[in-house]
Amino acid sequence: MNALQRRNSKAFTLIELLIVIAIIGILMALLFPALKGVLEAARKAKAKNDVVQLAIAVKGYENEYGKLPTAVVSADDASEASQGWFQGPQTGSQSNKEIVKVLMGEDYNGLNPRKIVFIEGRPAKGGDTPKDGVAADGMFYDPWGIPYAIKMDTSYNTALEYYDTNQKNNFRTTVITISFGPNMIQQDTSKTVDSSGKKVDDIVSFQ
Repeated sequence: MNALQRRNSKAFTLIELLIVIAIIGILMALLFPALKGVLEAARKAKAKNDVVQLAIAVKGYENEYGKLPTAVVSADDASEASQGWFQGPQTGSQSNKEIVKVLMGEDYNGLNPRKIVFIEGRPAKGGDTPKDGVAADGMFYDPWGIPYAIKMDTSYNTALEYYDTNQKNNFRTTVITISFGPNMIQQDTSKTVDSSGKKVDDIVSFQ
């Protein structure tokens, strides 16, 4: 066997190369849904941690100052459009940035004169479409790019409803914090599927 024959006997043929590429493609197609599921689970875990930490921070502020971290006092803190709901412009509510600034140790509007840090916010990712952190606009965004909702008992009657008025998910608490989850819409967490057939995926501090 000459040198050319020995070299050719060790090389891949075109058919063998195409088979290898096809196998790699099949493996990637099988692994992609699993990888996507793992990434989504990681986002949900991060959002759950955030809503719990936000609720703990609000309660920590309340224990320290004897009031909630807002100057708002309202007779109506039930609905999403109420004075007790802090999220962002798309809900018609106050932005969550007031609460976040106060909880991060800023004496915003004189609400944290001792500048105590109740929560440490990480910088958001994504630039013009912020996600997963505190953005340049001061709002705290969830991993899907929606501001976290902070619902507080601004009527100081220790009763909050997360979804709808006078329903069974009525809580004796001063704060509820929420991510609307992957589908980015508020849903009734007492159900598994909403009225349109969508899976309920809200991530809340009380569950």
